[in-house]
Amino acid sequence: MKYKLLIVAAFLLAAICTALAQSEYRTHMLVKVMPDSKDRLRELYSFSQLDLEAGETFMEPYLYAYPEDLLLLQREGFAYEIIHENVEQFYASRLESPLVTMGGYRTYAEIVTTLDSIHTVHPTITTAKFSIGNSLEGRPMWVMKISDNPEVDENEAEIFYNSLIHAREPAGMENLIYFMNYLTHNYGSNAEVTDLVNNREMYFLPCVNPDGYEYNRTTNPTGGGMWRKNRRNNGDGSYGVDLNRNFDAAWGIDDNGSSPTPSTETYRGTAPFSEPETQRLRDFINSREFVTEIDYHTYSNLVLYPWGTSYYPPPSGNGLCPDNSTFQMIADSMAYFIHTVNSVWYSTGTAWQLLYDVNGGSFDWEYGATVDHFKVFAVTTEIGGASDGFWPAPSRIIPL
Repeated sequence: MKYKLLIVAAFLLAAICTALAQSEYRTHMLVKVMPDSKDRLRELYSFSQLDLEAGETFMEPYLYAYPEDLLLLQREGFAYEIIHENVEQFYASRLESPLVTMGGYRTYAEIVTTLDSIHTVHPTITTAKFSIGNSLEGRPMWVMKISDNPEVDENEAEIFYNSLIHAREPAGMENLIYFMNYLTHNYGSNAEVTDLVNNREMYFLPCVNPDGYEYNRTTNPTGGGMWRKNRRNNGDGSYGVDLNRNFDAAWGIDDNGSSPTPSTETYRGTAPFSEPETQRLRDFINSREFVTEIDYHTYSNLVLYPWGTSYYPPPSGNGLCPDNSTFQMIADSMAYFIHTVNSVWYSTGTAWQLLYDVNGGSFDWEYGATVDHFKVFAVTTEIGGASDGFWPAPSRIIPL
């Protein structure tokens, strides 16, 4: 009996260790990769294992790396330079006091409180927050509407704003909430704001991915967490689906814009809309008549628009949607007005032109799935530069 108990105990210990290993957070290095040609740059982006983002220059992207990623770079002959041995620690070091939760960025709970506060102060031009459904772990995805008759479905243009589909990009969420505050605080005193509120129905979803964002708070409570995906248990020891690769538009058309491998940062899931978060977003968008939409991300100082992949629409495609010139006008106008405020020029174009191929992305589905809903002129705004990164210093929130 004693021997059997020891065996049972050993199995339990192994199970506990496995569970811990599966949920253990791993810190990242920030690495500058230096391909020596555009062909080598394309080759670099073909490795779905690598978490590549924009660097200070187009030809020298940043890699948020684990040790095994450096082995890949060495094996494939890519030159690289380690900028930060622990990028989470670097981000945390420039955030506010450790006593301030998330380093000065709102937590999920504080986002909820902020929505309640906005409605309490401005009840005549906002709805109370309402949930469009729950995340995988059961957290509500809260939305608020701003309009002059918020409880009435008027014959006005509908606009949709959302952020934090990627859990490590809180500056996008702060931007969205500051815009909500700007609208509500200036209504009745600023003619342009008053006209917008009176003649638009604006919907705001500050946190598309509450589980991933809460996981970052758990692992890095003072800020700087680098978890990107949701918290799907993939059953192989890995967690998470990239929600912005899980939409039914060119989903899985190739492995260059998303990954079939669950452990990678751009894992697209087992099927389009496999995740509760993207299902809730799909159903909400299909229930409305949105004309335009902005999905706030960080970072790269970009305004992006469809198509995400140069291989779309099939069978061959040229990567340009039928409304490319209209999208270019919208994006260039946005870039101009951004420049008038902070003197920074945002680059504009498709994702494959300015960054890399993306398939299964939200704006391709929002624009292209016109059987399900009205055509949505949807863009992605990548806020901040490479020096800001995913967790800009709090002093940068207002300028951004």
